[in-house]
Amino acid sequence: MDVWIGAACETLGRVRRGPARLRGRMWSVVARVPVAGGDLWFKANPPRSAFEPALAAALRSWSPNDAPPVLAVDTERAWALTEDVGERLDALLKQDPDVGHLLPPMRRYAALQRVLSDRVDDLLALGLPDARPGNIPALFENIVAHAPSGILDRDVVTAAEARLPELAAWADELEAVGVRASIDHQDLHPGNILGTGPDARPFDWGDACVAHPFGSLFIPLRALPGFLGQPVDAAAAAQLRAAYLEAWQDDGRLTQRQLEAAANLAMRLTMVMRAHTWTRTWPCFRESPEPWRNVEKWIARIGMRDALGEKW
Repeated sequence: MDVWIGAACETLGRVRRGPARLRGRMWSVVARVPVAGGDLWFKANPPRSAFEPALAAALRSWSPNDAPPVLAVDTERAWALTEDVGERLDALLKQDPDVGHLLPPMRRYAALQRVLSDRVDDLLALGLPDARPGNIPALFENIVAHAPSGILDRDVVTAAEARLPELAAWADELEAVGVRASIDHQDLHPGNILGTGPDARPFDWGDACVAHPFGSLFIPLRALPGFLGQPVDAAAAAQLRAAYLEAWQDDGRLTQRQLEAAANLAMRLTMVMRAHTWTRTWPCFRESPEPWRNVEKWIARIGMRDALGEKW
């Protein structure tokens, strides 16, 4: 790793000022790399999120102003080196807990999704999971199949299986709305948004999938109280949702009420993808109960009509 970082820095003309400071977690390994004039960030992805470096490079090509500031990638080893471009949005929210700070990046992200709806085949070719509504039942089966024997509570799995027909009906209803699939970041909270204002952009795309775009609303709406440090009233949540959905109002094909109904359906379906995300850990953690308790948590919510009803 350190040899690769050193070679990348030399190629980029960045002079290192010290050793990389490593931090390992179950779902990734990152390192801060001191260089002249600031820092760079190294990240290594687990095998089932190995698409992230290639995705970051592709975003840099397709929509440079919206892409993570990636400088070098090794797609074979799922390694990436990125620029440190400053504070994350959550730092601003700690100083000024105003939902208004989230509106520009939500609008920008939605606009990116509209652009990337033309790139679905490319995204799938990079290795992103296919979580389009029609694939939700197969994803659930994939989750159960990847679980080590006996690690998931059988009652939880059985209850979720009983809800799958209703989930499939919601998927059909959502597809009938006619909004095209795109990328779904799947973890779009303020801690994964770099910068503030109109230049803010998401990073950390390792949870991403191809899905109905409106499922992206689930994490920011659900995580918002924690990042603001206070309860969020219905008006503030509606403001965030409306800012995001503006991108789909330009052709006048769908009313605001239809868009909101589609968003509610998409957020119900995303429970399966949240569970699936927790199966994408390092192989050495596959037998560990921790990720599977999170899988269970999301499986238990499959089919619930109120996606946001339970506290985070």
